[in-house]
Amino acid sequence: MNSPFNQPHSFFSVLISKYRKTFISVFIFSFVMNLLMLTPAFYMLQIYDRVLTSFNPWTLATLTFITIFLYGVMALLERFRSLINVTIASDIENDLSQKIYVSSHRVEEQKINIIQSLNDIASIREFISGPSLNGLLDVLWAPIFIFILFTFNFWMGIAAIVSCVLLITLMLIHYRTSKSFQSEINKLTMASTLSAYESSRNAEVVNTLGMKQTLQAKWMKNYLIFSDKLFTIASLTSNFSSLIKFFRLILQSLGLGLGAWLVLDNQMQPGMMIAGSILFSRTLGPIENISMILRQWEQVKSAESRLSEIIKNEDLNHKKISLPKPLGNLRVEAITVTPPGSSLSVIHNLSFELEAGHLLAILGPSGSGKSSLMRTLAGAWPCIKGKVRWDGSHIRDWNEDEFGQYIGYVPQDIQLLKGTIAENIARFKNIESEMIVEVAKQAKAHEMILKLPDGYNTMLGDNGSGLSGGQRQKVAIARALFGNPPIIIFDEPSSFLDDRGRMEFIQMIQSLKSKDKMIIFTTHHRDVVEVATQILVLVEGKLQLFGNKIDVLAQITKSSQVNK
Repeated sequence: MNSPFNQPHSFFSVLISKYRKTFISVFIFSFVMNLLMLTPAFYMLQIYDRVLTSFNPWTLATLTFITIFLYGVMALLERFRSLINVTIASDIENDLSQKIYVSSHRVEEQKINIIQSLNDIASIREFISGPSLNGLLDVLWAPIFIFILFTFNFWMGIAAIVSCVLLITLMLIHYRTSKSFQSEINKLTMASTLSAYESSRNAEVVNTLGMKQTLQAKWMKNYLIFSDKLFTIASLTSNFSSLIKFFRLILQSLGLGLGAWLVLDNQMQPGMMIAGSILFSRTLGPIENISMILRQWEQVKSAESRLSEIIKNEDLNHKKISLPKPLGNLRVEAITVTPPGSSLSVIHNLSFELEAGHLLAILGPSGSGKSSLMRTLAGAWPCIKGKVRWDGSHIRDWNEDEFGQYIGYVPQDIQLLKGTIAENIARFKNIESEMIVEVAKQAKAHEMILKLPDGYNTMLGDNGSGLSGGQRQKVAIARALFGNPPIIIFDEPSSFLDDRGRMEFIQMIQSLKSKDKMIIFTTHHRDVVEVATQILVLVEGKLQLFGNKIDVLAQITKSSQVNK
């Protein structure tokens, strides 16, 4: 999806550019609505100046009808303005949510806190669709009311300006005082939430190892700090809100008193006194909400800053051209790999080349970088140096979604998604049942699946909960084979399988061997290694041996005898 928010500009500049005409409509609606807010003032003015002097009921009826009509127009404009704001907010939320979802699945950007990002999007949506944006627009029209008060009497206008300045000063003091507290509270809120979530997500281990009370005490200690800060800012807000409301009510009453004094001094008509009081209240009312608007605006700016940091790295996936289906020819060119979020390289200047149709076994001691290499070959991890090429094309030149159809990958840490077994095997595509059953049979998982309570419709929990390790591994292997990919990468595919399961896996590998696929796997089982045609040995992230299986195994045996 080509989103305007992918462009390397300020978020708000892009927002205003895309919705310029819409915002102009909202601005015009707000202008007309604020003019219509003068209706009660002028209704009162006309009653005093016309109705009470003429004693004409038809004049009263006409003025009342016009007033009701104007109120109806104002209500319609309010509805349209709110509908426009909600539409804009929904459009922005949909656009940004998709972008954040894609970014959160890039391994090099896994530092993204998806919960925080979605909360940031919600903050922007609520600011645009809620009362804050409309309140901000209403404040902008306060000078109109002050101007009208000046037309009533000079001193009424001066009183309105002084009152506005006093209230705005109190608002700014409140805003600056609470700003530092609010920033700290936001951090503590997220930390407390993530801590509780992490503990509950690992409830099985926490309860089994008797860690609950310790973790609870640790969480409670941080929560009490958060609660204390929250109470402080709540007290501060309550004090300032009461103070500001106190001054607003006094100023409104003083405005009415000033009007009465001007009437007594024959400087203003009684109708103007009442109308002026209404205008005075209308001028000061929106200003009382400035503090809340500023706090929300601060949250929106922080959200924009975090989101811009994510979306500035434009997703060029949609711009990549479609490449032909690869045969599986692999060339690794001096790659150096660093795990995302780490500064230590686990693969160092590794190079090798292999044509499709081979079965490559990658061997090495624990911590030698085997799994890191498998993730890199599958495209899950990027190289900080060098290139991985499939059929001559750099893996980063492929469209991610298209390349995913050409590869079957089983990570060492089996990751199944919430859904049925059939959905997991079919990679959540709408596929005919026959294709799912066929690939399950090929993976030697069909009989195992049929023994489950609901067979292929068995619902899995998060990360495949509900299945044993071996069952999850078979489902993952079936998912890897789905779509007949030319490239298959297995990271310890037999680690959870028993002897029978391992023999079935070997049979499956042998059947795939005749189909000219590129099959790469890691294993610690000698009988699985025997299926390979080529072997690569890694030691501390460096290539130690690479070549024909017989030759490499002979060198390993010879080296072992020398060491003895």
